[in-house]
Amino acid sequence: MREIPSVKMDFATSIKSGHESWEVSSKRQKRTDIMRKIPLVPTLCVIVLVLAFLDVFTVRGQAQAASPGTSQHTHRTWHVVPSPNSPQTYNALNGVVALSADNVWAVGEDFSYTAPNQALIEHWNGKKWSIVPSPAIDSSGQLNGITRIPGTKELWAVGTQFSSANGPQTLIERWDGTRWKVVPSPILNEDPNVQTNILYRVTALSEDNAWAVGVYYESGDLPQEALIEHWDGKQWRVVPAATPPGTHYGWLYGTVALSAKDIWAVGTSTTTAGGGETVLINHWNGKTWSLVAGPNPGMNANFLYSVARTPGTNQLWAVGNYLTSGAYQTLIERWNGKKWSLVTSPSPGSNGNGLQGVVALSVNDAWAVGSDTSGNGDQVLTEHWNGAKWSVVASPNPANTNFLSAVTRVPGTVRLWAVGNYYDSNNNDLTLTEIYR
Repeated sequence: MREIPSVKMDFATSIKSGHESWEVSSKRQKRTDIMRKIPLVPTLCVIVLVLAFLDVFTVRGQAQAASPGTSQHTHRTWHVVPSPNSPQTYNALNGVVALSADNVWAVGEDFSYTAPNQALIEHWNGKKWSIVPSPAIDSSGQLNGITRIPGTKELWAVGTQFSSANGPQTLIERWDGTRWKVVPSPILNEDPNVQTNILYRVTALSEDNAWAVGVYYESGDLPQEALIEHWDGKQWRVVPAATPPGTHYGWLYGTVALSAKDIWAVGTSTTTAGGGETVLINHWNGKTWSLVAGPNPGMNANFLYSVARTPGTNQLWAVGNYLTSGAYQTLIERWNGKKWSLVTSPSPGSNGNGLQGVVALSVNDAWAVGSDTSGNGDQVLTEHWNGAKWSVVASPNPANTNFLSAVTRVPGTVRLWAVGNYYDSNNNDLTLTEIYR
């Protein structure tokens, strides 16, 4: 399988993209975008980690209020908040959702080279993060995305599980308010050649209407097809995605639902085996998924990883990255209700930049998170929209190599949570949670 850089940076180095097999990526999906191979520089890492765990490692935000809706952010900052890790060598958080100030959930994975991936679920109770037991599965697995079921305290979480009989397959779990349990989902066993099924994100409208997106393919071979599954209140079933004719790679990484007849999914696709990725945007009108055109500023590679609605409108933000002049740059696109357009965004890393998560609070207030690199490790990247432009907001880095994967808003507030992971001086991969307050 070819290698193409993707969002979880080391953009300027040899990153395995999502377009590879579970085995090659050491069993880390969505983290397939993420096999990091930058050597760590341990200088001062121990000191920085101590500061982080004392929760005193904070950085003042730099966003400027260019409109009335953003003045409330004056004097607010991003802070690192301690989060637990399993005994395994590698821990990472891939998705986050907030129900209230004292009820926040994050999902991800943990593993070591001697132990398989296991789903990692963590909960914030208003005072601290703690690990919540997840259901036992066949062999190994991980969770990539999480969402709330509106009007309830229930949750959906999606990812992939490794089955000794079938290879990597979809994993869907549901929180019923008391415990997590696995909910059966299609794994396309009708086709014995389909060996890999991965879900990256999930969105819900009600208890009987939820959508999840990802990819399925025969490991190591083409084509790799966009995967969409729908929950009707009784079961999950596959619904055909829309991809360009002759697609070799079609991946959907993010999704958001505005109504039962207005749902969006974003990702990337290519019709050539040698590259040329373009953004992949799907829209559901209540009957079928269709292709919607979006800008492609990169000559050879364009990726969208997350999409979010601006509350009270039908406007959307989508974020990712694209390749130009040998380095990846941040990519932000906006849907105004009629068409997608490119919006200029900062790319502070000289060797690579990418945005993995986005959330909107209002038309004058949106945030995107990811990471950037200038060749000496990776730094978390947080950007803010003030109604006029996107700008970089300073955020803390507990170590030399740090990543943010997702961001969410605490309902009814301007408080945000972002999650990801970082590498310590011993090359242990640890969970990272940051709060904007």
